[in-house]
Amino acid sequence: MKRKCALLVSIALFLAAIGFVPAAVASEAALYLDATKLQYLADMEHVVRVTAKAIVENDLPFTFEYDGQLYSGVIPAGEKEAFVPITIKSTEAFSKTMLALNKGEGYRVSTSRGKAEVIIIPDPVIVLGQGGLSVAAAGTNVRISFEMENHKDLSYQLVLELRDEEGNVLDAQPFSKEKKETSFKFSVPDDWTGSNYVALWFGDKKVSEDYTIEIRRDISAVYSVDTDRRAVAISVDCGSGNEKSTRAWLDLMDEYNVKATYFVTGRFAENNREILKEILDRGHEIGNHSWSHAAMGGMEYDEILNEIIPTNQVIFEATDGYVPKFFRAPGGKWSYSLHTVLQTLDLTVIQWSFDSKDSFDDITAQRIYWNVTGKNVHPGAIYLFHNATPCFDIMDDVFEYYKQNGYEMVSISDLLPDGDYIIDKDGVVHAVE
Repeated sequence: MKRKCALLVSIALFLAAIGFVPAAVASEAALYLDATKLQYLADMEHVVRVTAKAIVENDLPFTFEYDGQLYSGVIPAGEKEAFVPITIKSTEAFSKTMLALNKGEGYRVSTSRGKAEVIIIPDPVIVLGQGGLSVAAAGTNVRISFEMENHKDLSYQLVLELRDEEGNVLDAQPFSKEKKETSFKFSVPDDWTGSNYVALWFGDKKVSEDYTIEIRRDISAVYSVDTDRRAVAISVDCGSGNEKSTRAWLDLMDEYNVKATYFVTGRFAENNREILKEILDRGHEIGNHSWSHAAMGGMEYDEILNEIIPTNQVIFEATDGYVPKFFRAPGGKWSYSLHTVLQTLDLTVIQWSFDSKDSFDDITAQRIYWNVTGKNVHPGAIYLFHNATPCFDIMDDVFEYYKQNGYEMVSISDLLPDGDYIIDKDGVVHAVE
């Protein structure tokens, strides 16, 4: 027995000499990091979590080194983890550094998770999907998408939050090396009105531009005006034709004292800049008819802007500063979404009461006349014609008909009420008393 006790004492002394303490009697806590790879965004503060394998009995100070700096933390008594903020330097390119727990009194460092490779990602390059705008009604679900162009830099998933202007988290979704595009879904709050803005965030850092959620306004386009005034509005769409055909309309209108609204496409305006100034000089007005005359009902926000903004720009340049206030959708096909977007651009959608159908392939002069006279004439009506009509000669008879029946032929601006007005569900404009 004495030999056995002496042997145990000898073994204990030997283990103590080499620094080994049996688990049953060890007093040191084993500390480790979350993972061997940590992924952070540059130029912001992040938190490093240091964990002990068991709850510590007393406050346990520790240190670690990152990017040449020494950081200190304390795991409180009765806890098993602590969080230490570190600052990540700004960088314009993907980079890697190391973070390592230091040895210290009262704890030992895990050999497998005591060090971590820190992957630094510069600001995510986020592209807004759907043109950066969605139109929706309050209380409905919306799904919007974002792309991360530098997603290949990611070592593992980067979870970003979609937040509103008040900082409320609407959804959270990951990007990854294999997942460039991510969709976020949320229910539009019932109290949202007008334009509302959301963006992607990582922690306290905003990492995308604002995405606009425009609350749909169920307002119809203008089809006619409720008025006792014996007047009708003449509108001429200029998508094809040329300066010569348009000037023929202007000359005839001078003869009959007609004032009209000319809706021009961007392509027409670009190729016939001089006639635009002449339209205004002769007392008429100009409206926007899109750039390419493509159907716009299903277009996304960026596509809509590419049809409208360049057209306004050409008109502005050709007329020394004229800005259209009316828009006519190609083919008359529009949607509430398109209308809502146009409202943000301060453009009113103008349709028509009666279509002359002078752009139809099989149209005849007599049919045009029937379409815009007789029972199809009333105060406040808006008529649709085209500058490239093959039956232009019939317009003498049409204008003579209006004149003989006591109707003024005016522009849309002149037909609308002078003050405030509302548009009912049928597209009829009513003056506000």
